[in-house]
Amino acid sequence: MKKLIVLSLLMLVTTTSFAQGLFEQDVVVVEGSFAPLMGISKIQVEEDWEGTTIEGMSQAAWLEFRKIEQPEFNPQYELENELKPQLSLMLLPAANDRLRTIGRFLTNASESNMLMTIHPVNITKKGNCYLNIVIRDKESGQQVVKFSIEGKGGVFGSMANLWSDGFKSAGKRLGKLLVKQLR
Repeated sequence: MKKLIVLSLLMLVTTTSFAQGLFEQDVVVVEGSFAPLMGISKIQVEEDWEGTTIEGMSQAAWLEFRKIEQPEFNPQYELENELKPQLSLMLLPAANDRLRTIGRFLTNASESNMLMTIHPVNITKKGNCYLNIVIRDKESGQQVVKFSIEGKGGVFGSMANLWSDGFKSAGKRLGKLLVKQLR
């Protein structure tokens, strides 16, 4: 029995180390430039969940799967009221903690000339997330910069807790990137 436990722990550590390596990559700027953001102190943020997949499944397929997996839960309620809200609850404060050092912040309010759209492309049950982010000038509608970022989810806890870990991780990376680009 001890050998089985030790072997299981060894496999867990190896798998966790490998998975951690997947999410240590830096943010990649796909197109555009951060230069137009240099004089901007706040950026409005909106979420775009259209086409988001969960565990590689469409949201509709995920809801069906989740109903079978956890019949005692209402998967639609869980998705809309427990899982999706983690994006703004965790990502924005984590990014703003870093941005505060340069006098800038992200907000849900609409008083900014710039609009950041965060599109979760895929999220795993453990909260690992891949996000596409586009920043546009609100007046002209022109895209300023487009990039992708990853967040590392958690290991233990409810699915909402794991998603919050992933979005918090992505927020820290987003804040770090913006601080680096806007200094």
